[in-house]
Amino acid sequence: MFYAERAELLEGRLRQGWGFPGGDVRLGSDSYLNAWKVAGWPLDENEKSRSIGPMRRYSVLKRMLDIQRDDLIVIPRVSVEVDGDGDFFTIATVSNTYSFEVLDGFADFGHIIEVDPERLRSYRYDRDADTAELGSKLTGMYPYGRAVSRIGDGNGHLRAIVRKLA
Repeated sequence: MFYAERAELLEGRLRQGWGFPGGDVRLGSDSYLNAWKVAGWPLDENEKSRSIGPMRRYSVLKRMLDIQRDDLIVIPRVSVEVDGDGDFFTIATVSNTYSFEVLDGFADFGHIIEVDPERLRSYRYDRDADTAELGSKLTGMYPYGRAVSRIGDGNGHLRAIVRKLA
């Protein structure tokens, strides 16, 4: 994890990239696309496509609007105890819903979910059977390894593991 992002997490702000000035997903897809262009990010030939480029980023990031207070978030490849060690994941408890403010000095990382810094829990992927199972879903081609994913209602077993570790 990028050092400034980790410092923000320790202060209770989970930040997500692709958050350049004007990129607040609450403003809608057209606004996001315009902000993308102003920021100078590269465009694909089919810039309105939901499968590539800025609209794919927008569709992933707008999932953050569904995150509610007291939800649990699993953050792959992040430790609150060891900086830069990708052998961990962290579970965070949401304390406030989506907000947007570009990280000072970076012109990015503006998407924010506030989390309770006292309730951050980091685990090695190989600590035990539960962490190994959850970790296997956070890496590789599994759907929960994306930048923002939701553990579906049909996966009660995985949700139970997250609640137990939180």
